[in-house]
Amino acid sequence: MTRTAIDEFRERLASRWVPSFSAAHAHRDFAPEGFRWETATRLKEYDARWFLAAVDAGLVTESGGFFVAAMSPHTEQLFWSGSKSESPRTFTLWLEPIITIGALARLHFDHGWPADRLGCQSKGSGLDLVGYDPADNWVLGGEVKNTQRELDALIVDMARFAADPGLTRPENQRLRNALKKVVSIRKNKPSTFWAIAAEGYSRAFRVVRLDGAGRFALQKTPAARLDPEA
Repeated sequence: MTRTAIDEFRERLASRWVPSFSAAHAHRDFAPEGFRWETATRLKEYDARWFLAAVDAGLVTESGGFFVAAMSPHTEQLFWSGSKSESPRTFTLWLEPIITIGALARLHFDHGWPADRLGCQSKGSGLDLVGYDPADNWVLGGEVKNTQRELDALIVDMARFAADPGLTRPENQRLRNALKKVVSIRKNKPSTFWAIAAEGYSRAFRVVRLDGAGRFALQKTPAARLDPEA
């Protein structure tokens, strides 16, 4: 039987990442038997394969269940913590960081980005991934959601805030999240925005500045725009 990326991922979960996280956080009552293995069944082959590609290529390094890329100001956590009332405390697999780290591998292998110019979790956690030029300026910013539906809704919300800098009082958490992404783009001025979801769904946009007041538009563009020299 052909070995799948899911098989390899689950093996590393059991032999490396679950024990590593548990040992690093034993003081918070985490232990390997607290991991909810059923949550790993949500991971898809496509996302497992690209995540492992990033790990094996050295695009990220792991310590205590946390992963960091060369230009990351913050870590990506592989696990989501459960209730403190349980002993041992439960923890589950978190899909968004897996998709995010896999996206680094897609940028590296499919688009030619050097490993030392890629990072996860921008400063202030405005965006999930960033590609930098040699002077450490933003060239590309990316945001990850678990599903296509969530991602498409985020893009609609972002477009609303991008077109009107005066909209600063979102009425709910979803809109506050979208505004946070827009503020990060407005401040750091990447020329490309990449929206990514599970199983390879993604949309690339050119960031078009409309005026000096911070208005911009997300203009759909071919995936070749994701190349570092595009």
